[in-house]
Amino acid sequence: MTALRLKEPPPCQIKTGSPQVWGAGGWNIFHHCGVARSLQSWGMLSNPSMRLGTSAGALFVVLLENGYTPQEIFDICLRMKSEANDSANLLTGMRLPTPATMYGDIMALCSALLSGKFDNPWKLYARMQTPDALQLFIGGGFSLRPHFAKLVHELDLHPTERMILGACDFFSREWVPFSMADGNLSTQEDLIYALTVSGSPPWVVQPHWYWDSKALRLRLLTDGAMFHYNPTQFFNESCVVSCFRRATRFPREWKNWFHLYVSAREIFFPVAGDNRYVDPVRHLVIENGRADVAALNGGISDDTCRDMERTAFDTSQQVVGEAFASGRLCDCD
Repeated sequence: MTALRLKEPPPCQIKTGSPQVWGAGGWNIFHHCGVARSLQSWGMLSNPSMRLGTSAGALFVVLLENGYTPQEIFDICLRMKSEANDSANLLTGMRLPTPATMYGDIMALCSALLSGKFDNPWKLYARMQTPDALQLFIGGGFSLRPHFAKLVHELDLHPTERMILGACDFFSREWVPFSMADGNLSTQEDLIYALTVSGSPPWVVQPHWYWDSKALRLRLLTDGAMFHYNPTQFFNESCVVSCFRRATRFPREWKNWFHLYVSAREIFFPVAGDNRYVDPVRHLVIENGRADVAALNGGISDDTCRDMERTAFDTSQQVVGEAFASGRLCDCD
């Protein structure tokens, strides 16, 4: 009698041109910096066929595609973390219905109607800057749009053909990509919008309306991690994936009640769900993450951020080295 044996799937074959997926994870973006520095040392960073990013990974993709080095991105993120803890700076992100904002929306909508370029009222509704009751209920009074607008213009960031930035429909949980190929990522304004929706977790930050011209429907878009933290299913080939583990312990470093709140949510009930799994046989998975650092805990110190970057570099060096030794990495420089 012959025993049946499961056939082992063939290991992935990674090339320097393999697609890269940079996962969601908030301030885990410092881990991305370490992984990128490692990939750079192996000659694997600069020539992927595509770069896909969700949430913090979307911002990382945009910075890489605009020529910023891993060290420069690390410095940019340190500055962003410092600004995120500045209460005066946070006020610029408050997006509430006021007479002034509603008047501005009315004038903008009238101008759009008179231009004759909009034949669907839902398209116009998606343009409104004043949040409605549903947006306020899901995300409160804070929006990331002013902060991403400032960043995009200050760093002169632009879309490229290789970038795919992912968001998620809050109601249907469908994947909504932004890319040149999809026809919705061609200008700096498009880039600001894509970064905003891709990095806006529900119950923390306001979602934004979007008129989907392909599906002909109005969508309410939130953080791409709601669909998947590291979506690899859109590629027919093996990918290099930088992803993160979920925090499981309360933080040792925090600065205000918000940091404790988001830490507790990630431990017990993640705001964007916990769909993180990536097949380690099909893809080259470089996983990092600290048990005591939640994705949205911006109260961590600069020293902790540097330690995260170094740890991610060491982890990536080990993973890539083992892949090279086993023959999974076939054309590394």
